[in-house]
Amino acid sequence: PQIRLSVQMFVSAYAGSITLTDQNTTDMNTLSHSNNTSRSPRRVALEVIVFLCVLLFTYAALSKLIATGKFEAQIEPSPLIGGLAPIVVWAVPSWELLVAACLMVPRWRMAGLYAFWCTMLIFTLYIVYILFFSPTIPCSCGGILEKMRWGDHLVFNILYLGLATWGIALQRRQANIFNTRGQPQ
Repeated sequence: PQIRLSVQMFVSAYAGSITLTDQNTTDMNTLSHSNNTSRSPRRVALEVIVFLCVLLFTYAALSKLIATGKFEAQIEPSPLIGGLAPIVVWAVPSWELLVAACLMVPRWRMAGLYAFWCTMLIFTLYIVYILFFSPTIPCSCGGILEKMRWGDHLVFNILYLGLATWGIALQRRQANIFNTRGQPQ
């Protein structure tokens, strides 16, 4: 029984919403309520969205960092950012890793979601510019994303913008619930 309670306390503490009444006991009503909210469909959806965003930015950043020379050669012909290639080649993957880190830390998650959304918007606008206004179409994505056609990549980015928007709404709702209960997020 005590081991089961310890496992339940660990799971609840991991979810970030356990309240201890004293050093050795736990309010079981709070514990069971805490477990229910941590497994709600909205909470699961938010965690899946954050996971997908972290996965995308981590994968994209590492792909660019592993093949820095290739990435730089790919963006040099770009009419918008070609002149800044030596800076962009390090700034973009560093920014992607920073945003991914923010998404993984609960306290910085909202900032990470907004940063992810803004970055994806910039990437999407860049694709629109390349598709409709650029005389050349340089490819500057790494890994599997490099295999996509530009139209597919545009749809992919728009889908991730939608996911990020949904994630922001879910995170804001979660923050409002915790604030009305008087508990920190």
